[in-house]
Amino acid sequence: MKNLKFAKVSMSVTALALLAVFGLAGCGGGGGGSSSVGNTKETVIPSTTTALNTTTTQALASVSSDGSTLTFTQNSSQLQSLSSGDVLAIGITESTPYGLLRKVTNVSTVGNEVVVETTPATIADAIQTGTIEVSKTLTQSELKISKALKKGVFLRKNNTAKAVFRKNKTVSNNVELLEWSYDLNNVVLYDADGNESTTSDQITANGSVSFDLGLDFTCKITDFQIKQLTFKNTATEAAEITISSEVSYTLEKEVDIASLEFSPIVVWVGWLPVYITPVATVKVGIDGSVSVGISTGAIQQAVITTGASYSNGSWSPESSYTNEFSFNPPSLSAGASIKAYSGPQLDLMIYGSVGPYANIFDYLKLDANINSNPWWTLYGGLESNIGVKFEILDHEIADYSVNIFDYSVALA
Repeated sequence: MKNLKFAKVSMSVTALALLAVFGLAGCGGGGGGSSSVGNTKETVIPSTTTALNTTTTQALASVSSDGSTLTFTQNSSQLQSLSSGDVLAIGITESTPYGLLRKVTNVSTVGNEVVVETTPATIADAIQTGTIEVSKTLTQSELKISKALKKGVFLRKNNTAKAVFRKNKTVSNNVELLEWSYDLNNVVLYDADGNESTTSDQITANGSVSFDLGLDFTCKITDFQIKQLTFKNTATEAAEITISSEVSYTLEKEVDIASLEFSPIVVWVGWLPVYITPVATVKVGIDGSVSVGISTGAIQQAVITTGASYSNGSWSPESSYTNEFSFNPPSLSAGASIKAYSGPQLDLMIYGSVGPYANIFDYLKLDANINSNPWWTLYGGLESNIGVKFEILDHEIADYSVNIFDYSVALA
């Protein structure tokens, strides 16, 4: 895309109080209050928590679709010691690809099989006192599954972006390697008649989305309750998206175009393994009114950090970003007001259940009215949303979500 205009924005917003520290590396001690090697933090795993050993895990024959019923082909000392209310932690198996954390309600023997009935458990049920921590950048060496979810989406083999920020946050106009780069070739965002062979009624996206992703997560538990929790997503992004339409329509549409599932991270809290699986979903969306013949696009490069911290019932958001735009003036013959955006959403799956999540979107917004002067204005922007689902973390805390920032600047 020929760069006709250029805009640069730099901004940093930090919460008044940072109540917890981000990270995700194994820590903690063993059951009965023993401390872990190289970690001075107190860790207590209660006697009501059981992590299945290899012998018992190998006997796991099936898990019901909702995870409530576990069937074992033979008994073991671990299964014999289970009581109602105990928390059961299971590692990675064919039946539990993300690990499994459940609370026992009943144990019975049916023939030669042992059937364990369960309900959902939380991390706070399994850990009396301890800290879960991880801090890492997601790389291709850790990629487990990559999927293109829409026709016309291709993972670029050399994974290069046309112009991105370097790690020291200085601007480079040279080609630089980013870990993940997707090309979009006439990706259909909307099809009025649902027939792909007729293209005159479609809204399409062309261009590329490239990014690096890093995560930091800390969860501190005391007396079976989460006292501090912090989640942060750091990304370097370069997006070049052009939206074209042969149909006039008003709609709000978000499309998942690709997904990346990474190998589970094992975080040891004492002798208890906690399984965390990062999943990234690349999204493209449109929101507003489009007109026949519209074509508009822009390139944006950005370095973004977005996060939120929880401590003793209070949340504190945090964000910082630096970005630049280059663009072509829009081509259109009638009024339009449309916002087009793209970028990754990162979800952390803890024992297979969604915990923290964050998305970071580059966007382009066009406001056009043929009765105004000037009759169109083009905006570039960044938006980030972050949230934490507490189903797997702590039943006592309500789910949290917030728009960390929504910043735009008039480009032309």
